[in-house]
Amino acid sequence: MYYAARKPLFIDSDLYLKQTQGRALTLIDGGARGELFDPFSAVACPLEVVAFDPDVDAPKGTQKERVRRHFINKALWKETGTVKVHIAHQPATSSVYPPDLELLRTFPDHVGAPQRTTEKVVEIESISIDEAVDQGLCPSPDFIKLDIHSAEFEALQGAENSLRTSFGVLVESWHSPIHRGQHLTGELEWFLNQRGFFLFHIMHNSPWPHVVDGKNLELDRPRMVGTESLFLRDDLHPSNSNQVAGLHALAIADLFRYNRFAVLLSRKLLEQKVLDTDLQWEVEKKLNWIAEERLRSTRAIRFFKRRFRNLVRRMLS
Repeated sequence: MYYAARKPLFIDSDLYLKQTQGRALTLIDGGARGELFDPFSAVACPLEVVAFDPDVDAPKGTQKERVRRHFINKALWKETGTVKVHIAHQPATSSVYPPDLELLRTFPDHVGAPQRTTEKVVEIESISIDEAVDQGLCPSPDFIKLDIHSAEFEALQGAENSLRTSFGVLVESWHSPIHRGQHLTGELEWFLNQRGFFLFHIMHNSPWPHVVDGKNLELDRPRMVGTESLFLRDDLHPSNSNQVAGLHALAIADLFRYNRFAVLLSRKLLEQKVLDTDLQWEVEKKLNWIAEERLRSTRAIRFFKRRFRNLVRRMLS
């Protein structure tokens, strides 16, 4: 729930729904297990979600009427064909690239070598995001999320055209070569920078302590092995500069709580004639109202929390 949305949301507003004329925001969910990921799980308006996971038995999560979610049981890669996947002892940690067991043995067993040791290698069908779009399997995406265990770079290589229609990318990546031959975080950031995406937020989701003789030191700092990064555009791609794409971009920025950035972006879209003067004014007015409502709600919650803590203290004393 790290990216849990704060309501009200621009994407659920009457203004957004009217001006986008019913065109649902489209998400690519690479590595789709379980429920729809945050913060999109909080959205009330219709969403088009195309979920990729080669495991036909992967948990699909709860189907909701507002979400048109369909699954493609192929591995995301840079091209259509087949790829060899190293199936690990813990299947959820399986990867196209083989595990680096020497490095993994320097970490605790529950995240290291025992869980990630390859038990078999299987060949599975692969597809690129661009080819899925070209084949009519999914619409051009507005947002791409990738959590596919070391194959994220190749999936982005296979999304060259789709990145032009996308405003954001949420991607898990590795800072250390947990899998031999994999691309690391710096390479992914460089790749996305070259295509107009820049880092807005990074979440440290894999801090692993080193172990010596099977034990780690309680006061030792963990090594930052993996992170999840949010990349957004500062502007629309020139080939995708239209009103609906602009409103989708504003909705994504606000959904991830970059409300002030959304206001600035709306002004830039006005300068570029993507939004007209009246619509930009309505959008900015709505975004300002949303910011005020969130602040009012947050202050109220903080007030009641303080009251509750003070009440508990008085009762205990």
